[in-house]
This record gives sequence, structure tokens and C-alpha cells, in this order.
Amino acid sequence: MKTMSIIRGLAVIAVVLGHAIYWVDLGQAQLAGVPGVEWASNADLLLSPTYHIMKIIYVLTLFDVPVFLFASGLFMAYAQMSNQGLNYSNIGKWIKALILPFIIWVTAHSLVSWLPIVIIPQPGAAGLIERFLGALNLAYFIPLVVQFYLMAPWICHMAQKNWRILLLGSALIQMTNSIVWYLPRLGIPVGSTIEGFSRISMFFFWAWAIYFPLGVVCGLNLNKIKPWLDKNRIVLTILVILTACLMVLEMETLGRFPEMLDPSQFSLTVIIYAIACIFFLLSVGERYLPYQRQLVDIGLKSLGIYLAHPLILLTVFRIVKYTVPALVYIPYLYLPLLFICGFGLPYWLGVFLSKRSNKVYYHLLFG
Repeated sequence: MKTMSIIRGLAVIAVVLGHAIYWVDLGQAQLAGVPGVEWASNADLLLSPTYHIMKIIYVLTLFDVPVFLFASGLFMAYAQMSNQGLNYSNIGKWIKALILPFIIWVTAHSLVSWLPIVIIPQPGAAGLIERFLGALNLAYFIPLVVQFYLMAPWICHMAQKNWRILLLGSALIQMTNSIVWYLPRLGIPVGSTIEGFSRISMFFFWAWAIYFPLGVVCGLNLNKIKPWLDKNRIVLTILVILTACLMVLEMETLGRFPEMLDPSQFSLTVIIYAIACIFFLLSVGERYLPYQRQLVDIGLKSLGIYLAHPLILLTVFRIVKYTVPALVYIPYLYLPLLFICGFGLPYWLGVFLSKRSNKVYYHLLFG
């Protein structure tokens, strides 16, 4: 359980960092035309070394959601091995613990995003429904993991009966989704239906098919897997580095296609990198990672941090926009500001609420 919290802590740090980098780009785009701020053209931006460095860092954070799903699979494996076993009564309680914070934070994000256009009408600005859908898009992990929770009894049964068939089937589904994702981005005509399907697949289990079952299998067989991980730690380290280099190479090579410029977790190189990171983190686990106590604490608060940070990043951008908009064009200052606020404020809110005698508000916001 400690290892599970550690990797969840690392995953949520990666999520916030990746989204902070995204907001550097988004903030620059939204400031186009603001008096006193010059907007660089796309061509100039793509020639900037800073832009490519940020994209490389972003690529390296793409293990985040796969690690969350893997940790959820580990959790279900531990539940399966407990005295009570895995049943839908417990699964219902765990889903409820996810849904309430999800509803609260998505609603808050939608309202905070929408209210300024009510106070100061802006022609062409998105309405409340569009803002709500945008907030859902930022919190897609919750409906995604709920789908896996509902399938957990069947997945755990398959993992105990024939884990090889389970992982092989999951890998085939994962690879099929990636192939469908690649086709339109490489200029291969597939039709609007398939292309639209590939764009919304992030909300559904088949786009992430391998990670949760892998977590279940590893959790049920951790005693057998651990010696192999210890023996091959150096190999796993090299594999993480090599796959990271392949991701960067793919991003830079396929960058000539506009749709491929932003890397995705459905890329085959990213999938291999994420799995390599998962096994590497398991291999170093509780013995070698520094700041373990802090990472465990972050992992325990990861749900609230994940759901709250988009609202914080939006708020920071708005404050900067109306005070020092030129800061958006200084990424080495703006990015740390976004990350520190996006991660630090939700975390310290969790610390504050967890120390109260009545923890109702903590459970409502952090699960």
C-alpha cells in the first residue's frame, strides 16, 4: 500500500507539471491581441528552443495517467486478497468516494470559468454548458477509473485464472486503439466516424486497456515479480531512458504533421515508456526513492490535487493576465509559478482539512 501511494504521488506531480506546460502555450494563445503584449507567430514559437524544451518535459510526464490506472489496479488486487474480498458493495463505496469530489470540483471549475462572461459579456465566449464540458474533459480520469472499477471483479477473476490471456487481450485492445489513433494523424483517410471515435476514446477503457489489468496482475503476484524487478533494475532504468528518447524523437519527427505536434498517451512509444516507468518505480519502490514520507502524503491527497489544479491554473492565468501579462512570455518564470500554485495550493488545502477534528470537508474534496 505504501508503494501504491508513492507512485500515485509521483503521478499527480507529473499531471500538474504537464498541465502547467500546456497552460504556458494556452496562455500565450489567449493573450493574442492584448494591449502591450506582442503575440509571437506559430512559426517563431516553433523555432524557440524554450518551446521544444517544454515539450520534451511534457513528454516525460506522460506516464501520469497510466500510473494512476496501474495503482488503481494494485488497489483492487489488494482488496481481492483481503479478508473481505472484492465485492460490488465495497466497489460502490469506492466509486462514491470518487464521484462526490468529482462533482464538486467540476462544478466549481465550470462556474469560475463562466462567471466572468456574465459580469463582463464577451462576444463569442463559450457558455456554461461548454465550460462544463471543458471541465469534464480535464477530469476524464474519474469516469475512466469508474469503468475499470465496475469491471474489477471480472478482471481479478481472469488475473487469477489466466493472467497471460488477460494481459494479451488487454495489449491487443491497447494496440488497436493506438493504430486507429495514428491513421488520421499520418494523413491516412479513415472517415469522419473513425476519426471522431479516436478523439473521444480517451474517456473509455479501451484506450487505456493495459494499465489497470497490469496493476491487478502485479498486485496478485507481487511476491513473484519483486525478485525479478530487483534483479533487472539497471535494465529497467536503461529501458526508461531509451523509450524516453524514442518519444522525443517521434514528437520531433512527426511534428511536421500539425495534428501530431502535441504528443499523446496513445502513441506506441508513450505506452512502452509508461510501462517501463511503472516497472522501474516498482523496482525502486520503498527502498531507494527519496522523500518517501512526503510522496506517500501527496499520494493520499492525489485525487483532490488532480481535480483542483485545473481551477488553480485558470485562476493564476487570469490574475497574471490582468496584472503582469508579459510574464506569460517568460516561461522560466511563468511555468514555476503555475506549477507551485497548481500543486501547492490544493496540497496545503488537503493538509489543513486533514488536520481538522471533523474531516467531512476533506472527504468531500479529496475523497
